[in-house]
Amino acid sequence: MKLNSLLNYKSICIQCHDNPDADALASAYGLYLYFKSKGVEAYIVYGGRNEITKPNLVLMIKELEIPVSFFPETFHIKDGLLLTVDCQPGEGNVTRIRAENTACIDHHQIYTHIEMSDIRS
Repeated sequence: MKLNSLLNYKSICIQCHDNPDADALASAYGLYLYFKSKGVEAYIVYGGRNEITKPNLVLMIKELEIPVSFFPETFHIKDGLLLTVDCQPGEGNVTRIRAENTACIDHHQIYTHIEMSDIRS
């Protein structure tokens, strides 16, 4: 999968794993900036039980102005693409978002097969 192959989507929801860490947030933000520079609507979300409270992550989000949103309940993406970053759909630390189109970029061991993916452990 190449990033430019995702530019056909008008909207991309970039999902970090629940309780995102610095590499999840940085990866999501880098992708967000790339898609925005190409004229694609993009947004960053994460789920789970708790919002981010670790001081270093709160500072990172504030200083870099990372537009990340917490969603406490699952939702459905009808149009556009769900792009999981630093995680894979179906893992225990990823709140499920229903989507017609899903892609994945991750550096962990392969957990699931997604046609549009770049997973390098």
